Amino acid sequence: MQTQTPFQRSAEARTRFPLHSFLVHFPVGLWLTSFILDAIVLVRPDQTLLAQTSTILLWAGVLSGAVAALFGWRDYTTRVRVEHPEALRVARVHLSLNVFLIFWYAVLASLRTFRGFVFGTMTGLDFLMAAIGLGVLLRSAMLGGRLVFLYRIGQSPAEPGREGETRRPPE
Repeated sequence: MQTQTPFQRSAEARTRFPLHSFLVHFPVGLWLTSFILDAIVLVRPDQTLLAQTSTILLWAGVLSGAVAALFGWRDYTTRVRVEHPEALRVARVHLSLNVFLIFWYAVLASLRTFRGFVFGTMTGLDFLMAAIGLGVLLRSAMLGGRLVFLYRIGQSPAEPGREGETRRPPE
């Protein structure tokens, strides 16, 4: 039996740790806060600093979302099993929605930036786009929760044979 060095054990532990589940909170929080600021600016258009802050939060959400997506891709390729076709389908929809969201919010942030970041303007179309993004974000988060809690994807493999097992939804 070959013994592992501490570095090998550490590397193995890092690959098992579900970083996607940790990192995904950043874009969600940033985009949600941006939407709240948008709602305030919609009611009080004189709040240019809030509109500018909202744009910065959108960009920060895009960047942190891209990082979370990389780790989500790692989880998708290493943890979702073909033997569980329903989990695989849910994971594909979750992945597709997240890729869509990164591009959607990048377009929204770009529109705001190029239209006049200095003026801090926001239109009704901006708010509508942010609301659509938030709706897609909530749906994707729900699917991510289903992957973790129903299909046990990304949970610690400390209990052998548990990862990937499905639970019955409460009736």
